[in-house]
Amino acid sequence: MEGPHGWGSDICRVDTPGPRDWKTRRHPNKLDSPLMFRDGNDVLLIARRQVAFGGRYDLGWHRLEPSRRTRAYQLVYWATPKRTALWRVDPETLEVSWLTDLPGRGDCCFPALVQPRPGSFTVYDYSSALNRPNRPWFFGQLAPTSIYTVDVVLERDHS
Repeated sequence: MEGPHGWGSDICRVDTPGPRDWKTRRHPNKLDSPLMFRDGNDVLLIARRQVAFGGRYDLGWHRLEPSRRTRAYQLVYWATPKRTALWRVDPETLEVSWLTDLPGRGDCCFPALVQPRPGSFTVYDYSSALNRPNRPWFFGQLAPTSIYTVDVVLERDHS
């Protein structure tokens, strides 16, 4: 959500289909270009991550009126580095936890995946050159991008 009626992301679920049965939790992070999927009982999400400000898009600025705050947040977001990231979503609380960054920098994160077996998947994503310096997002939007793959294996706690 880029404002002016909220900034960040809403994570939602529905237990029984119906227009009033949605459970929603707002997060200050803007989880751009999300791909949500299940791996066993785990609900996982691949989405763009804001590197600055602890990942927050909603910076809690209250002195600006909502439309100006929206423009300020958009400018800050455009001017800061991004990553493609893997997140875990708690299906009960709708809490989102960052797990790790995947290869991806600059302009990145419109993922797709193939899952050959539980706990293992290949992620396809576009990104600015991976060997370039960590630069603001807008530099990546002005430069060429390529499609990369990364194999991900989830480590399970067997205790």
